[in-house]
Amino acid sequence: MAVGDPKKHHFVPQMLLRRFADSDERLFHYTRHRPEVCQVHISSAFFRNHLYAMPPVDGERDVTLERQFAELESIVAPLLDELQAPILTGQYPKLNQNAREALCLFFYQQWRRVPDFHDEIMGMDGCVAAIRDAISQFEVDYRPLSPAERETLLNAEATRHFRQRARVNSLGSASKRTVDVLFDKGLVFGLAPPRKSFIIASHPVLKVIPWGASNELNDPKVEAWLPIHPKIVMAFAGTRDRQAVVQLPDREIRLYNLAVARRSTEFASTSRELLESIRRHCPR
Repeated sequence: MAVGDPKKHHFVPQMLLRRFADSDERLFHYTRHRPEVCQVHISSAFFRNHLYAMPPVDGERDVTLERQFAELESIVAPLLDELQAPILTGQYPKLNQNAREALCLFFYQQWRRVPDFHDEIMGMDGCVAAIRDAISQFEVDYRPLSPAERETLLNAEATRHFRQRARVNSLGSASKRTVDVLFDKGLVFGLAPPRKSFIIASHPVLKVIPWGASNELNDPKVEAWLPIHPKIVMAFAGTRDRQAVVQLPDREIRLYNLAVARRSTEFASTSRELLESIRRHCPR
């Protein structure tokens, strides 16, 4: 498929991947579907075909959600460009309310839009179980289904379409509560030390729950991290008045990289050596 193929839906957007790539927009990439680390163009990583489109009706696919993601990315991309320089020098960037709201929404959508996240919530087995439950409820409310009707609803294609519709419908409606919780937390930027870098992964947001904290995001002790550059992680942490650029120890970067890599189907970096090191600790 060519670069720009409309079938390709990048769940880690290319505007983010570019920050982890070289001047030719190439990065080192590992996927569990092959045994070795390869260097690839950003257009060939972190995508699925028709990921955010509804199953076709009369040959047409509804790509409204993909357009919405593209619009959000077009707003956030120049904002990340503006943030990068001051953060890398240890200065907290100037952020107005609109910029902060855009970052919150981008973070929230990046957290939940990736296939690995959906696989955790409902894999194919869970999808089949949900369809069976819906059939049982229909038969209680209306009438028994014939074997042919049951087969039509439970075949592999129908199951994929059901799951796809569920995913698109879910992503099309943002949780105002979750976005508000993020907005009410502090926005902190962590800097990796020399010779250390963050990877970018197919399940990139890490929820950090310290010992003794609850599992709830609105707990001030609970943090959520997303790298926006090999040297920068954006973190929602503490209470809203917390604004800081902090130097992170080597151990924090290593723990983040291992945590997201172990639950991701693919991950990438500017460094082959780093990916090889991470890959050795991940099950295939």
